[in-house]
Amino acid sequence: MIGVASPVRTTLLQAQGTPEQLLFGVSSFVVFLLLLALAAISYKAYQRERLVPFLIASLGFVSLAAGSVTEATYEFGLNGGYQTIGRELYLLRTGEAVFLALGVLLLLLSLQRA
Repeated sequence: MIGVASPVRTTLLQAQGTPEQLLFGVSSFVVFLLLLALAAISYKAYQRERLVPFLIASLGFVSLAAGSVTEATYEFGLNGGYQTIGRELYLLRTGEAVFLALGVLLLLLSLQRA
């Protein structure tokens, strides 16, 4: 049994990347789903109450969701799973930070208007 499991495990890791890459991708996706759930709840509250702060909050959660998967999307979708280094890494993290900052700013604005 051990002889069969080892080649299968090795094949899966080669196809999907290292365990760290897999964990990074899964955790990014879970955070993305949770933020989208918050955005949906906030939007439903906006539809029910017709209060603009709920709409602003839902946009903030969507922006945070986009920021949460920026790096994973680039690493696995566009870069083919290779490690991003140097200037490319700084540009990627800057784009991610812009989404996150916009999301937090929108959440602050929604709280201020509530």
